[in-house]
Amino acid sequence: MSDFIFLLPDVGEGLVDAEIVRWLVGESQSVTFMDPLVEVETAKSIVEIPSPATGVLVRHGAAEGETLAVGDVLAVITGVDAPNPGDDALPGPLEAGVVAPAPVPDSPTPAARRVPAAPTVRRRAAELGIDLQAVLGTGPAGRVLDGDLEVFIQGDAQDVAEPSVHRTAPESGRVENLSRMRSAIAGTLANAWSQVPLITDMRDADAENLVAARTALAGQSEHARVSFTALFAFVTAAALRHFPEFNASIDVEAGTVTYHGQIDLGIAVSVPTGLAVAVVRDAGSLPLSQLAKQIDSLVDLAREGKLAQGQTIGATFTVSS
Repeated sequence: MSDFIFLLPDVGEGLVDAEIVRWLVGESQSVTFMDPLVEVETAKSIVEIPSPATGVLVRHGAAEGETLAVGDVLAVITGVDAPNPGDDALPGPLEAGVVAPAPVPDSPTPAARRVPAAPTVRRRAAELGIDLQAVLGTGPAGRVLDGDLEVFIQGDAQDVAEPSVHRTAPESGRVENLSRMRSAIAGTLANAWSQVPLITDMRDADAENLVAARTALAGQSEHARVSFTALFAFVTAAALRHFPEFNASIDVEAGTVTYHGQIDLGIAVSVPTGLAVAVVRDAGSLPLSQLAKQIDSLVDLAREGKLAQGQTIGATFTVSS
């Protein structure tokens, strides 16, 4: 038996630190290899980190709400059977919102079912004092979505075991810290306003032919789920192929402009904690049906807080409604 010192891993490209959102295992509690250990928030998303070993968690490296740098001690686990898990057994770069198997109970008493839900939904439920066991999940495999919490709060959920929870109005004059995601959004927008030429062109357009085209596509099996967003993304990619000057980035300090070799198209998505940009890689080479599927998949991941870091960075052009 030996102690295992678990250092905060790099859970995404360019990560330097992360904030502890919620410990899923308390000190002095048992934990099993690859069971959910802790939720951390980066500038891009909330990530559920699994345990790198089986044993007893004897120390948290930081309290909830505190920040750790990559390489700082995240947790200390004792009672680990030798030899300790090697690097090949440790979790590598993690995708946001990874859902690992539920913890193994310490006693023969059956444990409550772990309700499937994104980390952002779990955190909001905890803040509101809502037991997810009492919420009717309408997502795949019974996953509880943010909208399900709204229904529960309004008292319209079925089979509610607890009284509905009512939110109070924000306290007048209250000051609260920005979440890491909202802080990153604010910084990005401020940087964009200071460095990107601002050109606004507002026009009315007759969308009759666009609506007719989508209706016609819906009758074809491979295009049945093509959304207007997918159509806008498709024509945007076509325009960028024709006008590569718009698929470029300027480095003011270096005095250079980079014309990107491929179109990595950002799709802005409204999420419960702010705004996320999901990136479709090499969108300019994708047929419409495949582009639509990738956008749908990324939008679902964004709204569930499960976008990987590599799916949120490097957009060369962004489409937003």
